[in-house]
Amino acid sequence: MRLGTPISQILSDAGYQFDKHFPIFAGGPMMGLELPNLNAPVTKLVNCLLAPDYLEYAEPEAEQACIRCSSCSDACPVNLMPQQLYWFARSEDHKKSEEYALKDCIECGICAYVCPSHIPLIQYFRQEKAKIWQIKEKQKKSDEAKIRFEAKTSSDGT
Repeated sequence: MRLGTPISQILSDAGYQFDKHFPIFAGGPMMGLELPNLNAPVTKLVNCLLAPDYLEYAEPEAEQACIRCSSCSDACPVNLMPQQLYWFARSEDHKKSEEYALKDCIECGICAYVCPSHIPLIQYFRQEKAKIWQIKEKQKKSDEAKIRFEAKTSSDGT
């Protein structure tokens, strides 16, 4: 397949019958991302497309409360504590998320896969990472504005 080809065309050429009830994923079953738009082009990052049909796709089970079984921690290849990161993300405790090395999460999905409570941990971690990034960007812009203001006011006073 050629880079830049719309994903919808690739699936159509392969004989896939589109059904809006079944999501299409770019990437593997653990780390793949659901595609919101099938007109997106194929890029170098698209290593595979998953297009399940009704025989292969099971609706995600309902999320339940964390039972603190530590299955996610035992399975984590980076030795993080996903159950703790989950609680920090839920409570928006961004400092604790950073202290417990959320940035080191490779988003492999193993923790969510082994979770008996069917908690979509990776979704929580991605959202928390995005919030932390937004906070840091806002702080960075604020610091830059402060430096510009101080430079301007100190040069005006001379």
